[in-house]
Amino acid sequence: MGEIQRQSIYNSLVAYLGILLGFLNMGILFPFVLTTEQIGLYAVIAAIGQVGSNMFRFGVPNIAMRYLPYYRDNEDKLAQFIGFQIFLVALGGAFFVLLYSIFKPMLASWFRGDSLLFDSYSQLAVPFTLFMLAFELFFGFCRANILTVAAGFARDVLFRMVIFALIIALHFQVISFHQFIWIYSFVYAIPTLFLLLYLVSKHKLPINFRFSSLENLKTMFIYGCFVSMGSLSTVLLNELDKIMITGMVDLDATGVYAVSAFFGAVIVAPARSLFMIASPIIAQFMKDGEMEKIARVYSKSAINLLAVGLLIYVGLCVNLDNIFTILPEKFASGYYVVVFIGLSKLIEMGTGANGDIILNSKYFRYDLLFNFCLALLAIGTNLLLIPMYGITGAAVATAISIFLFNTFRGIFIYWKFRMQPYSMKTVYCILIGLLVLAINHFLPRWDNVYLDIIMRSTIAVGVYVPLLLAFNISPDINGMVTKLLAQAKGRK
Repeated sequence: MGEIQRQSIYNSLVAYLGILLGFLNMGILFPFVLTTEQIGLYAVIAAIGQVGSNMFRFGVPNIAMRYLPYYRDNEDKLAQFIGFQIFLVALGGAFFVLLYSIFKPMLASWFRGDSLLFDSYSQLAVPFTLFMLAFELFFGFCRANILTVAAGFARDVLFRMVIFALIIALHFQVISFHQFIWIYSFVYAIPTLFLLLYLVSKHKLPINFRFSSLENLKTMFIYGCFVSMGSLSTVLLNELDKIMITGMVDLDATGVYAVSAFFGAVIVAPARSLFMIASPIIAQFMKDGEMEKIARVYSKSAINLLAVGLLIYVGLCVNLDNIFTILPEKFASGYYVVVFIGLSKLIEMGTGANGDIILNSKYFRYDLLFNFCLALLAIGTNLLLIPMYGITGAAVATAISIFLFNTFRGIFIYWKFRMQPYSMKTVYCILIGLLVLAINHFLPRWDNVYLDIIMRSTIAVGVYVPLLLAFNISPDINGMVTKLLAQAKGRK
């Protein structure tokens, strides 16, 4: 786990810098600079881009991670391999433009009523999606080559720095909202160019479009299509709620939901950084048949992410009243969105690298079945719960879907590989989190919101972390803390 742990630390630092920028953007600037309707438009364009890029990239990032070990040592074959993936992404982009042109009137019609702003800017989903496709291509190359820090910087920091600059320019009336949303639709061009130049500088991007003689072409294409259809269901779960809220309620509700869901999604940053490095390593272990090493990665990823994610989730919950005191009153209806979206992300983290194990094994086709069921479940629960409970219903639908999806994934892995990542330490970790929430319930509330946040956060960390270390919940975390303390003593 040493390489995973080392790069995961660097990636976590990058991810949390990105979260800081994301918090400045979505948590502070957006609610005070943009109307809820404008935030809703921003979120819907992003949601269409996420769905479109995942549907039409034909599983290219996963093809790179799974098959790169087979071509890494042959530069000519590697160049053909990369050329094949670029061709697939270009083909996918052409398909998206064609299909979006056909179905855009239908989508705009569904959004009419209280969501007319989308009708005026619906065409901007096209450049957003195309540049996102290009970004995902080079992002996948970086992950496959374990250049994850640069990839994380481009996705989590550089992208948000551009958004930060745009929202500041809008606030000071340097640009209008019309200019803001147009520039935003091309925003992925900047991190895409950054990754392109980075890969070239590392000599990791030889290209040869004469790939017709490349072995495994058909196998790779079939694998990519399966993975793409499977990952689409996961993206639908994360983005479909915003699209359905826009159609079933309005863009104002989508704006409230997007801001609230951002707070709930904060806890997933450690998972994103670990999975970036874990996936190519699991692919290598799977190729070499080292199942015991995969089992260790599975177990450690689950407990490490649960331990870190639960601390963040508990810290979020104990300060939720303060957060919504600071936000404008129009966001008050998003209170329980934070609770349930955060819970869904915690469940996702606590199940470890289950998706990477399935996708990099010979059973990858089964993941399509799981994801197809997930998509049906997400659509059904949203259709049922949004009319009943509005945006809170959408968040509950997400939590239910994530729980059932990961439960069935875990059962499948145990059935096929006899692996499961849990122990009594998992139970102890959850009990420590519940203890912190119980203590918070009896704390007095201070009039000063910011002092109250400091007080509750300090007590939460002061109770959670010592107990986590005392029970040795995560040997990796204990080892890291011991090493940091030793280095600190050495400097004295």
